[in-house]
Amino acid sequence: MVSFVVMFFGIYALMNVYLFLKVYAAAFALGKLYVVLGLLLAIMVSMPIWARRLDSMGHWLAMPVTLVAFSWLAIVFWFAATGLAIDAWNVVLRMASLVAPGAGRAIVPGRVLLLSAGAVVAIMTTWGIVEAQSIRANHVTIHVPHMPDGMNELRIAQITDLHLGPYTGSWRLGKVLDIVRSEGPDVIVTTGDLIDSPAWRLAAQAQRLSTLHAPLGKYAVLGNHEFYVGVEESEKFHAQAGLKLLRGQAVSPVDGLVIAGVDDRAMGLAASHENVDELPILSPRAADSLVILLKHQPRINQAAAGLFDLQISGHTHAGQLFPFHFISRAAYPLYRGLHDLGNGGRLYVSSGAGTWGPPFRVLARPEVTIFTFTKQ
Repeated sequence: MVSFVVMFFGIYALMNVYLFLKVYAAAFALGKLYVVLGLLLAIMVSMPIWARRLDSMGHWLAMPVTLVAFSWLAIVFWFAATGLAIDAWNVVLRMASLVAPGAGRAIVPGRVLLLSAGAVVAIMTTWGIVEAQSIRANHVTIHVPHMPDGMNELRIAQITDLHLGPYTGSWRLGKVLDIVRSEGPDVIVTTGDLIDSPAWRLAAQAQRLSTLHAPLGKYAVLGNHEFYVGVEESEKFHAQAGLKLLRGQAVSPVDGLVIAGVDDRAMGLAASHENVDELPILSPRAADSLVILLKHQPRINQAAAGLFDLQISGHTHAGQLFPFHFISRAAYPLYRGLHDLGNGGRLYVSSGAGTWGPPFRVLARPEVTIFTFTKQ
């Protein structure tokens, strides 16, 4: 966790330094205003820390500070990505001009780079706001060789990566609840990163989640953000929301249906923790049962790949902010959608219903996933 924080703030600081250098290179006559700009950028780099601190205190400034801090993170990311792409273009043209002098005329000057990057930021920000609000019900049909006794069809609703916290408004949670209610699933599951604040800050949200009902129960697993918030606080929130936490456990709501769940690997990285391994709770799988595995991150334990029908995961947000998709894909090759794992097992990775950090989504539309299982 410490190494991630150091790397995050290191990269974030470099992006802000890059923006400062590009403004300076554009040769605007700002004089002492460059000092002001530098100080403002330094403050922006530190703002995520202040946002977290204010949230833990329950201060009313937590929401606006968090919104500004993480919106700026996206803005400077898009600026740096655009600027670096133009820089690469200019490098290629300068090299080409050694053999074809006319190529140098297409080099993008500093002020044009600044304006171009600003235009991209404006477009992405507008797009990101609109798409982040466009939560949909994503229907996925899966044919399996066995169904619970007496059932021709089973419907499971997945909520994941909602990140309830300082600026996750009541509208977003309400939209998710409306979708689930309208679908009328047999089972409701959440696959981690449901919260980003302590339980005492989210009592109203927990109460609203508790109003959801499903005939065969509501089940959940912990994500990495529940670990960051604190396991005790996370357990308290899930209890208040009426969600049964599966921490290295498997349950059978009805004959022929097994729902298993494990803690996120963040628990295992922090200390020796038996609840992160699914193999002990899946082996051996009953030959006539439908087995669902809830696991926050879309990582596959090859030893367990043939012991479940479907692993339901989230975590990746489908990249959330283009072009961050490429980094997500590098870290998680199976980073969104349905995948066949062989041996009768499948993996589904949801794009999630909320946002982490920047309140934007670009080419990663949020979803509540509705699975319909039928017999082959």
